[in-house]
Amino acid sequence: MGGIPLLPHHTQVVAMMMMAKFFETKDKWKGKGFDGLIMQMKTGEGKSIVIAMMAVLLAAVIALAVRRDPRLRNRIAGAVKWRVEGVAVYERNS
Repeated sequence: MGGIPLLPHHTQVVAMMMMAKFFETKDKWKGKGFDGLIMQMKTGEGKSIVIAMMAVLLAAVIALAVRRDPRLRNRIAGAVKWRVEGVAVYERNS
């Protein structure tokens, strides 16, 4: 079943570009009193898809930050223990 892949709506692409630029320059915006970004989309323009794409983008940014910063990697490793014995088990330190 190899159909044509679905392409995102233009609104979804613009929303992702705005979010990526905002997070890239968030320090500049925080200095001007902005803490977040709000977007408005019409019905049927794929808000759920934008949220999913944003989650993937933020996960990628966090993964890159963890790979580049050993202190952050150790901090996360201290908070979450990873054991692989056929199944991953997550334990939170309270």
